[in-house]
Amino acid sequence: MKPFQHRLIRASAGSGKTFQLSNRFLGVLASGDAPAEILATTFTRKAAGEILDRIMIRLAEAARDPNKLAELNSFIEAAPVTPAACVATLRELTQQLHRLRVQTLDSFFIQVAQCFSFEMGFPPGWSIADEVDDSELRINAIEELLRENEAALVLEIVHLMSKGETTRGVSQLMLDAASQFYGLFQETPAAVWTALKARKPPQAQEIDAAKKLLLEAPLDKRMTKARNEDLARFDEGDFGGFLEKGLAKKVIDDDLSYYRAEIPADVARAYQTLISAAACEPYNLLVRQTEGAFQLLDRFDAIYRRLKFQSQSYRFDDVTRFLSRQADADTPTRVAYRLDGHINHLLLDEFQDTSPAQWSVLRPVARRVTTQPLGSFFCVGDVKQAIYGWRGGVAEIFEEVVAELGELDEAELAVSFRSSPVVIDFVNLVARNLHRHPSLDRFEDGVKRWQTMFADHSTAKTSLPGYVSVETARYGEEGDPTDEMLFVAAAERVCRSLEDSPGSEVGVLVRTNAAVRKMIFELRQRGVTASEEGGGTLTDSASVQLMMSLLQWIDHPADTVARFHVQNSPLAATIGLTPHMAARKSSELAQALRNELLVFGYGAMLRRWSQVLVEIGNSRERRRVEQLVRMAHAYQPKATLRTSDFVEFVETQRVADPQASAVRVMTIHQAKGLQFDVVVLLDLDHEFPGRSPNFVIERAAPLSPVTSIVRYANKDVQKVLPPRLQQMFTNASSQQAVEELCVLYVAITRAVHAMHVMIKPPSAREKKTPRTMAGLVTEALEVKRQPQGNDVVFAMGDAEWFAHLAAADAPRLHRTPVVARRLPIAMAAAKSQRGETLAPSKLEGGPRLKVANLLHTTDSTGRLFGSVTHAWLERIEWLNDFELDETRFRTIARAIVGDALNVDHLLARFRKTIEQPQLRQLLDRQTAPRPQGVSAGATAEVRQEQTFAIAVEGGIQNGAIDRLVLWKEGDEVVAADVIDYKTDRLPEDDAETLADRAAYYRPQVNAYRRAVQQMWRLPEKAVIGHLYFASIDTIVEVKS
Repeated sequence: MKPFQHRLIRASAGSGKTFQLSNRFLGVLASGDAPAEILATTFTRKAAGEILDRIMIRLAEAARDPNKLAELNSFIEAAPVTPAACVATLRELTQQLHRLRVQTLDSFFIQVAQCFSFEMGFPPGWSIADEVDDSELRINAIEELLRENEAALVLEIVHLMSKGETTRGVSQLMLDAASQFYGLFQETPAAVWTALKARKPPQAQEIDAAKKLLLEAPLDKRMTKARNEDLARFDEGDFGGFLEKGLAKKVIDDDLSYYRAEIPADVARAYQTLISAAACEPYNLLVRQTEGAFQLLDRFDAIYRRLKFQSQSYRFDDVTRFLSRQADADTPTRVAYRLDGHINHLLLDEFQDTSPAQWSVLRPVARRVTTQPLGSFFCVGDVKQAIYGWRGGVAEIFEEVVAELGELDEAELAVSFRSSPVVIDFVNLVARNLHRHPSLDRFEDGVKRWQTMFADHSTAKTSLPGYVSVETARYGEEGDPTDEMLFVAAAERVCRSLEDSPGSEVGVLVRTNAAVRKMIFELRQRGVTASEEGGGTLTDSASVQLMMSLLQWIDHPADTVARFHVQNSPLAATIGLTPHMAARKSSELAQALRNELLVFGYGAMLRRWSQVLVEIGNSRERRRVEQLVRMAHAYQPKATLRTSDFVEFVETQRVADPQASAVRVMTIHQAKGLQFDVVVLLDLDHEFPGRSPNFVIERAAPLSPVTSIVRYANKDVQKVLPPRLQQMFTNASSQQAVEELCVLYVAITRAVHAMHVMIKPPSAREKKTPRTMAGLVTEALEVKRQPQGNDVVFAMGDAEWFAHLAAADAPRLHRTPVVARRLPIAMAAAKSQRGETLAPSKLEGGPRLKVANLLHTTDSTGRLFGSVTHAWLERIEWLNDFELDETRFRTIARAIVGDALNVDHLLARFRKTIEQPQLRQLLDRQTAPRPQGVSAGATAEVRQEQTFAIAVEGGIQNGAIDRLVLWKEGDEVVAADVIDYKTDRLPEDDAETLADRAAYYRPQVNAYRRAVQQMWRLPEKAVIGHLYFASIDTIVEVKS
């Protein structure tokens, strides 16, 4: 049997690295080796699933399709296979799924560690802690540390590390330290943290002599003034100011001129003496901070390790670290014995993200398979996509592996099988010209270093149409660029993309989880259903929030907010909570419910309590409640006596909504390995390359142990540090820039057809291009940054790309509808046990109804038309500023009517509606009705769909006001106008019918007026009300 070549592939984005890895896996199977002899690893469970899916699907297709069989045989490095062989291999794989090793590195390491628990010192029954449990262990460790006798020392260290400038508590500072650089502490020997020694300043005589020389030196007027200010700062102990200003800064920068006059050599030498003295303080502070961090982490580590042992809970990195310390040449043999089989073929995916500790575990296996006659080594990755340096990944591992394992067959893939030519041209254009930014400063070397990794890309999809644009958002209300308007612009771009190509999958990429939540909010405001990659917390559901209030109240019966929430919901009847229940009875009920939880468990009780919510909720609410019940069952084994612990657990767990969505919002890191028909990229206006590291380190080689470590210092302090430390900071800056450009590269290579880069418009105060990712992109594209918002500043390709898709290239997603109107859940309860929840709309007609009104009905078409008209009118603040955005309005309409009505006809009717004189009077700033007594200088604030819930006799009254105009004098609300839109079809010039309809709706509007009076504590006469009948363009004032 012919041995496989040991191969290392550098695969650019979209070039088919998963395909290449599946080729090797299938080739090994075709050669007759057992599936259990192969270890194929990657970094996420999703990626591992995709690899296994690809293997299975290719075998199944080859078994039934001669063309697929021929294609498979052309790629595998083995003798051709037959359909029968494909079926046999597929059967073998499915029968041995439990022995297949297509998995994440973490899961493989856990599998090995479970076989070596005794040798590693792990307690029996150990497991991997979830984030909540581990966070609790860390908090407990910190609390124990602060209770010890050395608490005073701990406080001193924390104060030293924060320089006394923080407003956060000591516990939070220590938690930050535990999360941010505890990993570095674990992989670094103690001696490295204390290797730097404090420096002694020059002798007092030397300092005095230098000062004397400076004072006596014949200097011009400007230098004399600068010298005097420098010496004053030095004498006052303001060493930071001394080093950052005046002649001292010039000498530090090796620029011996001041306002074109040369600084004398003896003066420069005297300054060097003072600089050495001044530099001792920041240097020695760094030394003390570095040592202090070690002392703090060392004390924390001792307690934390003990608590982990006692709780039998460990983290993934604990397992990796223990295995790396145990790894040696005999490891493969011992692992083979414990796992009942040798690993003869090692396949590594996303190799650039491998950490030194992970490689130290894999190294013995890699050496064994590369020295065995029939073993094989295969790894694939891309240093341009090394975005996990913050968690220990070392992209340079590619070169190190070549040196360690000897000759490897190296290949580079730069042909994309994903993107259109326009997208690839954009990628090339940006990547080639990143160095053009004029303010790269100390990050220039890192930018150029990343560019050396990049080779021009091409695409195999030469016929795909495409389009790329860079677009600016509108300015904010104050005329400045704002985050809010950026997210608004991105949401509007998503709506236009859905309108243009309804079957497309749209990926919205941002930098942070906070930005994901903002983007989801903006999309939902426009009726767009979007999924959050990796899921969100279940508390985005009204039903789950209600269940959390119930559990909070059970734990804290005196929590009146939680009780009010439950009391005024359908749950009240289910659990027997009445509106006027005495405090003692309420506490007894909470205790009884707590006892039921103890007896029956969280899963069973939450299912029972939530049944009423499932019955009245929409499909999404039902899904979220079901997910909550499943989470409750999973939580039960570690349940405590406090229901608030479960509430905290729910609030921290991320759960994906199983319903597919054509719009997916995620961070760039989460987008790794994914592709979308359309990409909307934003959140690029932060400073490049982001936050500085807490510490900088030195290694002799990328995979070597850390040899030096120091706390981070700003660039002014860096200039006066010893050359070795300056080089460490230089290397750190370069690495920061490289990692940030890897993130940018991942972002701009996700699109198949279209990419829209959304950026903020330039500030009026901007004098040069800011050093941001957005700035790097615009400079690379040679975009002139004009102070203009809502503009396409760069475009390439065909904006109408979607019109030219061939049938074979068209998106084939056809998912559930992208947009869906959110309908309110009617939260009603049994009258016999609690006050009724009343909606003002139920008051229509008053206590007596005419037979004509009872028989008055609206057909479904009329209701849909009314819903669309209401939704569109809600988008108008004042007609003075209004511009009809047809794309956005079509999206809103389709979310409501689907295909039931012709949206173009609806838009035509709406255009006529907003031109009607009475409506224009109502929605015009100058002519809008003013309550009596409102001054001419008062300002109006418009609120659309203003919701409320107020206590009334017999229950709770809630609702939503179509349009509420609040009149303000200064910040105080002095009056209000309640406006309710009606789309009833009424005959023109029929005063009697109009009067009947106005009388019918009067109780509803008066209920709204009373609610506004309560909410803003306004007198009755200060709140007026109006009905607007759109079909006859008539305003009717409503009076009590």
